[in-house]
Amino acid sequence: MLEILILWQLCKNIGVKLRAKGRSPGGYQFMLVAMWFGGEIIGGILGVVMSGEAGAVAYLVAILGAIAGAVAAFVIVRSVAPINIDHPTGGFPIAPLPTTDPLEQRRS
Repeated sequence: MLEILILWQLCKNIGVKLRAKGRSPGGYQFMLVAMWFGGEIIGGILGVVMSGEAGAVAYLVAILGAIAGAVAAFVIVRSVAPINIDHPTGGFPIAPLPTTDPLEQRRS
């Protein structure tokens, strides 16, 4: 149960960070959960291999693997560039708006 609450808080934290960068957080939150459980499974397997039994050592290594997965997800989120809405890149070029009134140009 505690693990679910920790993941819930971490997902909310990632969501705040990504929304501040102008990005949608859903995919990155899914990545966090997948990396958490992936790290936990890999850590549990390594713990059993290292200790020879599925005991406290294997559980501790599984938790360390989950933490490593979460840290990796946060490093990825931190490296995501913010979306710059003021200066869009790619796509069709946008013609700048005229700074003078076109009717005044015809009169002169």
